[in-house]
Amino acid sequence: MLFAQAVAIDGKDFESGAADAKLAEIARQAAASGKTVVVTTPPYWQAKVAGKIRSAAPGVQVKTSDAFFENVLVRIVDGDKPAKPEPVAATPKPVEKVAEASAAPKPAPHVEAHVAQAAPAADKETEAATKTEPVQVALAKPVAAAPAPQVKATLDAATTQAPPPAVDAASAAPATARTVEVASISRPPAVAEAKPALAAADVAAIKHAFENQFNLGQPASGDIRPGALQKGDEIFIRGPVRAVVRRQRSRVQLFWVDGELNLERSELMKTDANRYRVDEPLRDVANPSLRAMHSEPKMFTAHVPAAKVRTDMERHFNDAKVIAASMHAEDLRYGDLFYVYRSHAVVFRRTDLGFDRYWLEGEIDLNQSGVIKSGDAYRIVSERL
Repeated sequence: MLFAQAVAIDGKDFESGAADAKLAEIARQAAASGKTVVVTTPPYWQAKVAGKIRSAAPGVQVKTSDAFFENVLVRIVDGDKPAKPEPVAATPKPVEKVAEASAAPKPAPHVEAHVAQAAPAADKETEAATKTEPVQVALAKPVAAAPAPQVKATLDAATTQAPPPAVDAASAAPATARTVEVASISRPPAVAEAKPALAAADVAAIKHAFENQFNLGQPASGDIRPGALQKGDEIFIRGPVRAVVRRQRSRVQLFWVDGELNLERSELMKTDANRYRVDEPLRDVANPSLRAMHSEPKMFTAHVPAAKVRTDMERHFNDAKVIAASMHAEDLRYGDLFYVYRSHAVVFRRTDLGFDRYWLEGEIDLNQSGVIKSGDAYRIVSERL
């Protein structure tokens, strides 16, 4: 009786040894049934898992694959035995083709083919002198060197039967032009038909690999639009596929991105070569803020204004009421809004009753990804600056 088709072992149970009994049972049953154990786990655990399985069943076959999460997925699958008869069945076919190919050249129209090629060979030499095309010259030389002594006699007879060389040269020119046109028309459709099939196969293979890596081999939960991405989602890029992994407590969901997604948006944080984290939900705006816009820092140092400027700014930003409190740039948080005037800034923070106002103090990079310009003000769009 099979222990389980797929067993997921938590990283803590694996490191503590609590899952050793499960691994030993799976190894013994896979060895008894002649099947293969497939282990999906991070690379630094693969040798350890394989060692535990082989210690319980030395003759069992073990295959490993990489994973990002610190857990161990063990599956029992059929071995590679059925794959052996396929090359045996395929071997007789080339033998038959070779026999047919060797039987085909037995008839004697061989000499006629060489004679038919010999007449245009002389014409091609005249074209090579006028057009000087390197490809035609390279083709003409081996034709003259390849024939046997018997063929040379037939070539002499063929050339004596065709005395007017000028007419042949004129007729050969349009013939070569026609062959070039046919070749140029026939090639592109074959290339255009091959690409979609390869792309579809690649996409299916990539999605299957993501499902094995993140979803225990199960199909993904479906498609997701870029606007539905949530804070904390992770985006993995492989070829044309964009996979979204969403972790909610002990549950992991896998989605495929449906629609255009600009990976340079400032709401996305690049954490690896092909990995991104959603720091904030994507804003539905016509001109989104991009990380490239924030490549060069634009430092601003804010000070609490003196008497005259302070009175003017309080009149303008706080209905002539006193702004008593101040905050440093590192105390800014998501949703704060601040207005800049000369070397001073007033921060607006939303509360249940309206807005609280503060003087901003300290240095801040106005060109960082967590700060976007909104009209005359700057808005904080990230939890961390």
